[in-house]
Amino acid sequence: MNRGGGGQTIGTRGWRAMSWVDGGYSLTGDAFPDIVAMNPQGELLVYPMTSGGRALAPKRIGTGWG
Repeated sequence: MNRGGGGQTIGTRGWRAMSWVDGGYSLTGDAFPDIVAMNPQGELLVYPMTSGGRALAPKRIGTGWG
């Protein structure tokens, strides 16, 4: 996935399984832009990002989105 059109690749696998992916906003309050994705089951997930640009384990923030 290419984050925010700035040319930074975040991971190389698994994003195609998602129904929708967006990023560039800090949703976890740490000032690092996070990734938000919806899986085929309609779960909305946030992938917190580290200062080094690494995606951490996802946290489910919603269901019924599909």
